[in-house]
Amino acid sequence: MSIVAIQCPKTGQQISTGIETDAASFKAAPFANHTVECWACGGRHSWSRRWATLVEVDDPAVKRAGVPIPGSSVHA
Repeated sequence: MSIVAIQCPKTGQQISTGIETDAASFKAAPFANHTVECWACGGRHSWSRRWATLVEVDDPAVKRAGVPIPGSSVHA
């Protein structure tokens, strides 16, 4: 499973957009003009696919950073 993530412009933390997808769907989807509430700074950030990355949930860096995983009540 992978999540679409962006970088918080205020804190530099990687944050989840709440979207789960696979690599092929990520490359094909437009992902334009979206916003996400940021757990890192409390703000709201606009984003598009240009600024997003696909992150594996099992990636140790994601777990160390405490990136909230969609559908989970606990941080990774």
